[in-house]
Amino acid sequence: MIHRNAPLTPTGRLRLARCTVDDRWPLRRAAERFQVSHTTAARWAHRYRQHGAAGLHDRSSRPTTHHAVHTRPTLILAWAGDPGHPVSVSETLAATIPGSTLHVSETRADLRTWGERAADFLK
Repeated sequence: MIHRNAPLTPTGRLRLARCTVDDRWPLRRAAERFQVSHTTAARWAHRYRQHGAAGLHDRSSRPTTHHAVHTRPTLILAWAGDPGHPVSVSETLAATIPGSTLHVSETRADLRTWGERAADFLK
């Protein structure tokens, strides 16, 4: 069991923060006195200034927010006559990427429209 006044407990953090913020001790002196690094002392002092004593309690390392999947519009152009890149791969890609648009060209004349299609897509 950790002693309640040990430097790494919320009570010890509060004592260090009060020394640096309220009593205006230099950070390095407080860090040395409480046997923590200069950066740790600075972190605790900053949290004390921002949130008071409540900011010095143990924090969870678990992320507080769920990161949503960001989608970007995607244009996928495929040519049915390309043996090296089957249309099925393009279809799978289009199904995997949310918000994607798939255009499959059947003729060479249709291939020539890709530049215009891409420009329209980007508008």
